[in-house]
Amino acid sequence: MPGENLRVLSVVHYAVFGGPAAVNMRIAAGLAEAGVDLTVALPQERGSAHERLEAASVRTLTLPMGRLRARPDPRVQLGVAASFWPTIARIARLVRREGFDVVQANGWENPHALLAGRTAGAATVAQIVGAGLPHALRLGFAPLLPLAADATLATGKAVAARYPLTDGLGERLVTYFPPVDLDLYASATVDGAAARERLGFGADDLVVGNVGNFNPMKGQDLLLEAFALTRERTPSAKLVMVGQTLDTHADYYAGLLAQAHRLGLRPGRDVVFSSPQGGIEEYLAAFDLFALTSRSEGIPTAMLEAIAMAKPVVAFDVGAVREALRDGVDGLITPPLDTSAAADAMTRLLTDRPRAAEMGARGRERALAAFGAANAVERHLAAYRLAVEHAAARRRFGLRRNADWLRRWGSGAP
Repeated sequence: MPGENLRVLSVVHYAVFGGPAAVNMRIAAGLAEAGVDLTVALPQERGSAHERLEAASVRTLTLPMGRLRARPDPRVQLGVAASFWPTIARIARLVRREGFDVVQANGWENPHALLAGRTAGAATVAQIVGAGLPHALRLGFAPLLPLAADATLATGKAVAARYPLTDGLGERLVTYFPPVDLDLYASATVDGAAARERLGFGADDLVVGNVGNFNPMKGQDLLLEAFALTRERTPSAKLVMVGQTLDTHADYYAGLLAQAHRLGLRPGRDVVFSSPQGGIEEYLAAFDLFALTSRSEGIPTAMLEAIAMAKPVVAFDVGAVREALRDGVDGLITPPLDTSAAADAMTRLLTDRPRAAEMGARGRERALAAFGAANAVERHLAAYRLAVEHAAARRRFGLRRNADWLRRWGSGAP
């Protein structure tokens, strides 16, 4: 049980620092105070996650790990299939060797850790961080969720609802907001004017910003399209897109540069593409508003960080965005993929500065109440507690509970 020297292995299948790694980094200290020893497992690949986590004093281990790839190349998919069981075996050996009590899979699209945890006799926690998987895969993976996971964490109810069978999990489904460092992400801590100057912008420029690794799911191409419409109405508008470019999405990034030229946006002047240099808070301080045009999301951490920095947000209504961003209160929510509506919303906030400032102030209040690390730690502890309890019952009663639940679900009984 949490508070009694519980050891948790959190498996992240991506070497580049992103949402799952950031969550683990920000809850590690709080978990330690509660008696939970967290270790993060990462793949043996080039990336920034290992360095960032180690710098934050989070213990990390690396091992060869396969993962699902969103590429149609049959050679790639054969490699994914060939690595599936060896990855499970490696994680299971690690769990047994180090005596982990709980194994957490960060991202339902890679269930290796859940199966490894069950194989090694540990309690298991599935984490659903987004709904980007195709429906056929979500449907195919659905039976694994109640059978392989003792508890499930999800970044929002709307995200969990995209996965079949989650409505039958009851208390074993725990939702949470990705944690934000509220001391670091505060407008008073960063010189916004200096941050704008470093990007080459002046006091009169109206800066729209976005943070997210460059890939089609994040929809930076849609943001370029929406921004081009916005700039027709507000010529002083500028766009900054901050993110890392993965090798697998190099063509997408090259396409963004070409698209900017086609839209008449001059890279380096009208639009800045930037790989993160320094802290993300330095970029957010330079923004007048944060724009999110993702095709699929859970609750993006970067959006919560922008809200904490008192920046108004314009966002597509995807994933569980609406559970964190209050439409008309601390931002504006537009229909998914509707670049015209996004442009209208950005124009309204860029040209109505008092309203934008009021939304930013309300967002900061919301962040202080709901987005801190303590909230996320509490929710993770609840999931670990449920997982340990369910795993103990599972060992006593075998698969009876899951079988009973599946029969109830099939009959439509509550």
